[in-house]
Amino acid sequence: MTIDQIKKLGKEKSTDNLMLLIDMYHNMDLPIEQKREVVSSIGRQKNKDIILSVIIMKGCKKMKKINMILAILLAFSFTLLSYQLPQT
Repeated sequence: MTIDQIKKLGKEKSTDNLMLLIDMYHNMDLPIEQKREVVSSIGRQKNKDIILSVIIMKGCKKMKKINMILAILLAFSFTLLSYQLPQT
């Protein structure tokens, strides 16, 4: 799909266009210029609730990885704290 075609999807506001743009966003095997236009065109759409839910879902996927790392670090620090250090 060309950049002009993606721009046209962004200008013509409809749920179908929004869903197509979101699908393109999730399958981002596109050149960087087209990726930027997909994101920009999503932002031009009317249904902000759908857009917000996509942003939240994408953010949660990244947070799961961060939360797992934090949980491991927290468990490790509690393990270290459970050892009694010799009194001097």
